[in-house]
Amino acid sequence: MLMDSSNGFNFNHSTSYLLAPNNEFNKSRVPVVVDWEWVIPNQNCRAAQTQPAAGYPCISDHSKCVDASGARGYLCKCAKGFHGDPYAKQGCKGT
Repeated sequence: MLMDSSNGFNFNHSTSYLLAPNNEFNKSRVPVVVDWEWVIPNQNCRAAQTQPAAGYPCISDHSKCVDASGARGYLCKCAKGFHGDPYAKQGCKGT
């Protein structure tokens, strides 16, 4: 957990490593997962899909438009069973 402090940030961590054998924990690294989404603001999918083709960014054959949750806007994702770049022509490839 990160806590705001006047001189920076403090990290409060679990103390379970104190009870584990020395070789069980690598104290020099911390796993990090970054999950971000690029949202096209001020429109939803319904409005975006009525634009001329040149203005609609979900251009891969296997991409879909998804309304953003928690923000006003939308984003493009590859359809189920596909991965890659939904903003590029032929960017979503089958898995």
